[in-house]
Order: sequence, then structure tokens, then C-alpha cells
Amino acid sequence: MWEISVLSQFNSSVFALVFGNFLAIQYFIISELIAAKRNKLSVIISDIVFWIITSFEYFIVNLRFSNGKIRLILLLFSAAGFIVFYKYFSFIRILLRKLFARTRKIYAFITYSLQEMIFKAYGKLKKIAKNVKKFLLKCSVMMYTVFSKRKMKGRD
Repeated sequence: MWEISVLSQFNSSVFALVFGNFLAIQYFIISELIAAKRNKLSVIISDIVFWIITSFEYFIVNLRFSNGKIRLILLLFSAAGFIVFYKYFSFIRILLRKLFARTRKIYAFITYSLQEMIFKAYGKLKKIAKNVKKFLLKCSVMMYTVFSKRKMKGRD
């Protein structure tokens, strides 16, 4: 069985605290960039993006410090680092929010433009789908009448 020393547990715990702070900064940056509009969908998307990135990073940290074994101490200290950052380092969040104020406006403009383009394309595709449906219905009626007449001619 693979055992770790007290010194390596201490080192991994301190690193996990720092890693938790890093995750909190990362969460804040992702939420500021993606959730510019602050609607429900953008918050959900930012959370999903954060958890996908975090799971990959946490896997790498576990490989480094415990040979891939999930240790509760790493998870707890990472969570503690996250909470400590959000409770006691709010001035960093304020600085980052000021830094991303312009970026948020640019992102909101790009998002709004993309959304308008998607809605226009959706409207055009909807019209095209209606026309295709009408065309296919006409073709199916035509095919039905042609094939049904052939069957009747064969019976006579």
C-alpha cells in the first residue's frame, strides 16, 4: 500500500489551500466573462464550464499529490481555500470586477449580436422548413395517387 509522509501531507494540504484560492479566482473570472447578462442560462453555462475545467484540474492535482487516489484532505483543503478567498479576499474580486467591466460590455455586445443572428437564421430556417414540408406533402399526395391508380389498373 502506498503511504504518504507527514511532510508530504502538509505540503499537499498547503498546495490544496492555494489551489482552492486559484479555483475561486477562476470561478469569478469565468462567471464574469460568461454571465455578463446575469440571466439564468448564462449562469448555468458558466457553472458547467467551471466544473468541467475544475474536474480536469483536480484530476491533475490528484495525480501529482496522491498518485490519482482521491484523498479527502485534498478535497477539504481545496474547498477551504475556495471559501477563504470568497470570505476574506473580496478586494481582489473588486479589482477583477473593475478589470472586467469593459470586457463584460464587449462580451455582452458580441453575445447580443450572435443572438440576433441566430434568431434571424432560425426564422429563415423555419420558413424553409415550412416550404419543404409543403413540397413533401404535395409529392407524397402525388405519389399516393399515382401508385394507387396503378394498383387499380392491375386489378381491372
